[in-house]
Amino acid sequence: MIEYSPKKRNVVNLDGGLVDVWRHMTVQDLSTSAKRSLDDIQEAMLFVKGIENLESTAQLDDLKIIQEIVKRLGARIRVVGAPSDNANEDESIDRDVTP
Repeated sequence: MIEYSPKKRNVVNLDGGLVDVWRHMTVQDLSTSAKRSLDDIQEAMLFVKGIENLESTAQLDDLKIIQEIVKRLGARIRVVGAPSDNANEDESIDRDVTP
């Protein structure tokens, strides 16, 4: 009788390749979010149509272009809201009733 070893199961880490993106993010923001160097992002941008500016301060307005860049890096996107700088603004408001 011939016995075969069981098939190996490919374990895929679903969170390993996720990059948080949002509209109007800069190239520097994408680099930080993807945890890749700025040169890696700019090199991937060279192969995507519709990009004119490769500088770190350039804003990426179209989510399709951002998705194409991240796909060239070998990751997937997760669309999130833009992070706000004034997240603690609600805590500083004095809500006591005073005459």
